[in-house]
Amino acid sequence: MGKYDLQRLRLNHSIPMDDLVAELRPMYPKLDKPLLSKAINEGYGVQLRPDAIKTLGEKFDPEGWDKRREKDRHRMKNHVLCRLSEDELAAFTWQWQKDGYKSANECIRHLIFRYIEISDMKEEERQEREKQWWENYSKEDYE
Repeated sequence: MGKYDLQRLRLNHSIPMDDLVAELRPMYPKLDKPLLSKAINEGYGVQLRPDAIKTLGEKFDPEGWDKRREKDRHRMKNHVLCRLSEDELAAFTWQWQKDGYKSANECIRHLIFRYIEISDMKEEERQEREKQWWENYSKEDYE
């Protein structure tokens, strides 16, 4: 349970800040509401120790405490990122939808596989395939 979980815990169970402070005060006598608020809210650089978080979780949310997120079991976990302007993204989205792809991911995977296949070829083969592709390219399909 991290600091975001503590905020959700407070809101879901309507726990006043005084109750959280009262629970932690025996462990940390100098803890007060402003300090705990800074620990719960982002941007102050204040963090609660793991034992304090565990104490609050066990006290106020015993069922939800120690539940772990389910692991990502997808076999393809790697990502390729690209930055585009809004116009470029709109043009790309329009084009992959027009070409019949179900998603941008499907289109990009196809392009990457084609790139890998072409990069494994010898230069003469690559030029010949590119020449064939341009001969088969019909401007009418893309207008």
